[in-house]
Amino acid sequence: MRPARHVYRQIEEAEAEIRAEEARVSRRLAELAEEDAEIRRAQASAYRALAQARLDALAQDQIAGRLEAAESAALEALEARRARLAEAEATRTGAERRIAELQAERETREAALEAALAELDALAETTQARLEADPDWIAARDALEAAETRAAAADAKADRAEADRAEKARAYDEDPLFSYLWARGYDTPAYRAAAIVKHVDARVARLVGYARARPDYFRLHEIPKRLRAHADRLAAEAETVRERLERIERAGLEADGGGPRAEAAEAAEAALAETEAALAEQERARAAAEDAALQLTDPEQDDGLVHALDGLVSALRSADLRKLRREARETPTPEDDRAVARLGELEDQARALQDSLGAARREERQLAARRADLEHERRRFRERGYDAPGGSFENSDALGELIGGIVRGAAAGALADALKGGYRRPRSR
Repeated sequence: MRPARHVYRQIEEAEAEIRAEEARVSRRLAELAEEDAEIRRAQASAYRALAQARLDALAQDQIAGRLEAAESAALEALEARRARLAEAEATRTGAERRIAELQAERETREAALEAALAELDALAETTQARLEADPDWIAARDALEAAETRAAAADAKADRAEADRAEKARAYDEDPLFSYLWARGYDTPAYRAAAIVKHVDARVARLVGYARARPDYFRLHEIPKRLRAHADRLAAEAETVRERLERIERAGLEADGGGPRAEAAEAAEAALAETEAALAEQERARAAAEDAALQLTDPEQDDGLVHALDGLVSALRSADLRKLRREARETPTPEDDRAVARLGELEDQARALQDSLGAARREERQLAARRADLEHERRRFRERGYDAPGGSFENSDALGELIGGIVRGAAAGALADALKGGYRRPRSR
């Protein structure tokens, strides 16, 4: 069995491991994008060399000018992307560093809170042992037991009456004529209608035996209502007695010196809450920086770069360049052959690069899905109160295996079930 906060750390550490892998894949995507742009520029250079070998000066200048303009736009987009990526990475790195600091601070403050609560619990046990011989506490405890017994009996009786009402009232509710008269308040001071309507309603009432049925139906509803009100009153009385017993216990704890210990626990809890709030803020900053970096590391997500590269590709695929290449293949000139061979090599590299980009993108999506699973379970961990001081998990070894499984690509559903089944709440304070 391990403290709940240790299991929470395991989830955080698993998240950090996946984030490190995501950062590696992101860097790889950025490198591949750079390589893609370099291949395009090399293709443009090869086409310029081919143009110089086969075309006159005017045609050379036209082709070179068009390719250089497309290259220039691609270079500008790459430089802008590098600057934005560096800024996002700096923000993410800063947030990561601050998160690590705050996690260490949280560990210290959680330990301080648990220590303060342990002191308070130890004193409370001493006070409880003393109060068990106190006549006022004994009287309040016995009064509470009696009040809770009466309240439970009244609640059960009201439940039975409500169930009986639901069963017996069904026949009345399913009779449309009776339901109509009841809804209009027929045969009560609240009933109002024109003379002709009263005449018709009277005939309907005689037809369904409304005069006999109405009192029975009224009692079916009124008796459970009164019993429920009585049960609620006894529950409130029991709560009042419970509050009296708690006042005696609090006074006993104060008399034994519990005040300073309670204040120390409250101060430790407030300090921990402050750290948790700062940690949540830094996690939001990290998420925003990661989203920004994701838009930049994947060329398909960077609109500016996509537009610039599309322009370069379009220039490379123009009709006159295709014609130039086709004619170069048909002549024995060595300069032509070298340029055409170079273009073939670059096309092979471009195809291999697209395969690498596709694989990196798939890996990135898989890692993001695993991290999202862990983030979801970490949020639920806190929402369900598993992080309460003193909480623990008796199946911590199995939880460690499941958390590691998510890092390796397993589904998170089993982890949620294991967390729920293995959690042991702290003692009531």
